[in-house]
Amino acid sequence: MATFEGTVQDFHHYLGPKIRNAVNVFAKRARKARKGACEHCNGTFQELDSAHVHGKGRRIIIEEVLSQFQNPSGAVRCDVGAAEKEILAKHSPITDVIKFLCKRCHGEYDRSPGIEPPPRNHGASPLSDGCDELIEAVAIELHFFPADEAVFKAQLIKEKKAYFVLYNNDGSATPIKEWNAANFTDASNLRGNIFTGQLRRWRKRGIGKAVFAIRRSDLPISKPSAQPAL
Repeated sequence: MATFEGTVQDFHHYLGPKIRNAVNVFAKRARKARKGACEHCNGTFQELDSAHVHGKGRRIIIEEVLSQFQNPSGAVRCDVGAAEKEILAKHSPITDVIKFLCKRCHGEYDRSPGIEPPPRNHGASPLSDGCDELIEAVAIELHFFPADEAVFKAQLIKEKKAYFVLYNNDGSATPIKEWNAANFTDASNLRGNIFTGQLRRWRKRGIGKAVFAIRRSDLPISKPSAQPAL
């Protein structure tokens, strides 16, 4: 039995790489089951990355587990094997915590709104999940038809496609486009897919609003305009 004694930051420094490898092995079966299909762009690749869902990062989960082993001064004492087992348990079901993405989508996802915040206050309480999508909500308008996102997602899974229009900051709109969602499943993150797909680099492209609909007829009809700069 190996016992760890130190600060939360010490745990990240000395045992973080071990936990990262353990999580990667833990996620291997689910990653292989996707057969190279990226969860966001739907492309097929030789190898996929494992990316933690925003707000459920590895460091956040580690600190949640370690909080029960902290004394009032913030020092941690725990059995390494037991802590690792509990950290892996918090990664189950794996599809609620990990996204399987190609390298490009992984990079875009990490740079998208709601990115996991850097670690802080290691000696005290663990990090909270935070409100990952609040940044998205205040920075860009998103509208869905049906308006209830849960209903929209359910219909997207059933129909395997949707339609969308993007609006530039000057009010002009792009032509209606089709979203091919053949690989979108119940485990997929709706907004995560959008912000690393149709709305990738939306700030640089000057997009201020996006409207998504299951039925093309629900989208407002407007004259096509120039596409936002990529």
